[in-house]
Amino acid sequence: ADDGVVRASYELLNQELRKIGAKEYQYVDIAPKNNDDGGKPGGNIRVAYLVRADRVDLKIHDSGDFDDPARLEMRDGAVHLAQNPSRIDPDNPAFAHSRKPLAIEYGFNGQNIIQVNIHSTSRRGDDPLWGRHQPPAEGSGKKREAQHGPAAAFWPSARRLDPNAAFIAGGDLNAYAYERSVQIFVNAGLVDLAEAKLPPGANYTYYYDGAASYHSFDHLFASPALAAN
Repeated sequence: ADDGVVRASYELLNQELRKIGAKEYQYVDIAPKNNDDGGKPGGNIRVAYLVRADRVDLKIHDSGDFDDPARLEMRDGAVHLAQNPSRIDPDNPAFAHSRKPLAIEYGFNGQNIIQVNIHSTSRRGDDPLWGRHQPPAEGSGKKREAQHGPAAAFWPSARRLDPNAAFIAGGDLNAYAYERSVQIFVNAGLVDLAEAKLPPGANYTYYYDGAASYHSFDHLFASPALAAN
């Protein structure tokens, strides 16, 4: 219902997990401004995290609001989020009426990790891959390029403060690995884990539009030191 409620709940998921004796998850998000992030009216779509708190040390503090931009700072000899979680560049026009990337910080296996969760604008309105217009017109790609720039730039910002920072970025980018919008992350100095770690033919997540081969719309990038581990 379009009733102005923006808070989301994960309790139904945990109820089902309890029924089968599985571990529960902690839900981390920042509620958007009502009807400001796209989707159907009242849906208030967003990106979020489901975290196994028994495995990951969440470092939630001073959680940002929907309009607080994520910032990095040095504390105790390491790079940290000033507010955890926080959204990447929420006032950037590239994210108007669209989901904003969400940054979070946590500890895992003795490392402090900063991660950026992304769900980029869809390909709705683009020509089909094998339609009558060849090459297909794909105007949505420019929008994703504009959105991925601020998200990818978060890594060089972290690296300048701490060259050994552990950093992850990724999500549903709605783009193929060869597209410029995806290469923005590689050009920023991140490692495409699917391309680097998986054999050809195995690095796909989606079969789209009757294409002759599998593709990956979902991507995960890591800082070089983290990728090497």
